[in-house]
Order: sequence, then C-alpha cells, then structure tokens
Amino acid sequence: MTQIDYKITLSIWWAWGWRAIVGGVILGGLGGGVVGFLLGLLGAGITVIVIMSGVTGLVIGMAVSLWAGEVALSKTHCGYELRMGTVDYKKVLSIWWSFYWRGILVILPVAFVIGVIFGIIAAFAGDGFNTVGGVLAVLASIPISLWALKTALSKPHCGDSIKLRRA
Repeated sequence: MTQIDYKITLSIWWAWGWRAIVGGVILGGLGGGVVGFLLGLLGAGITVIVIMSGVTGLVIGMAVSLWAGEVALSKTHCGYELRMGTVDYKKVLSIWWSFYWRGILVILPVAFVIGVIFGIIAAFAGDGFNTVGGVLAVLASIPISLWALKTALSKPHCGDSIKLRRA
C-alpha cells in the first residue's frame, strides 16, 4: 500500500485550500456584510454589528472549508484515490481539526520568533523590515501546514484510516 507522501499532501492541500480561501472569503464576507447591513437597518449598535458580522463570516467560512475538504478528499491526487470508507463531514471535520491544531501549535511560535527578530531589526533599521518579517512568517507557515496535513492524513479518523489506491 502506498504511503501518503508530500507530493500527494501538496495536491490535497492545494485542492482544499484554494476552495476554502476563495469560497470562505467571498461567501463569509458577503454573509457578514449582509448581517451587518441588516443590523444597521434595525438600529443595532456598532459593537453588536461588528461582533455578529464577524461571527457570521466565521461560521460561513468554516462551513465552506468543510465543503472544500469533502470535495478535495473525494478527488484523485497524483494518480491515487483516497480510500477511507464514506467521505462525510464528520470525517472531514476530524481531519480538519487534526490538521488545524498541529499547524497552529507550530506556526504560532515560529511566527512569534520571526516577528520578534524582524521587529528588533525594524526598530533599528526601519519599518520595511516589519513587512519582510510578515512575509517570511507566511512563507514559513506553508511547509508547516503541509507537515500538519500529512500527519493528520496519516492518522485514523472516525475509525477509518486513509489508504491510497491507484486510480
């Protein structure tokens, strides 16, 4: 049985990620904007509008991310099909959470260290280094998120392990 390698992981990461980002930003932003607009018409305070719009956008974004995961995990990647019984939202949520907490656990300290280093440099050399630090933190998050997804895909979810089969 073929193991999930980084080439397959990258294919899944991209198939999941672009759908989640584009769909989440568009639908989450629209949903949050509509809720904010309606609350404004009803005379709600600015704090209520901001909180409810943000929560609405977040919930819609999460729903889109789960849908994107279900679609990505149902596709063929690098000539292999992923086999794990039925791909349902419970399994997708399990994989997503396994991927998410591992990524956050490593990305936050790495981004913090990069931010501190480039913040100190920026204090002496100029504000342009803050931008460089931000870009490096985002770039550092890519291999970390690939590792987190590969690790999550290698674990059993809802009693099923993911197996690869030639398409």
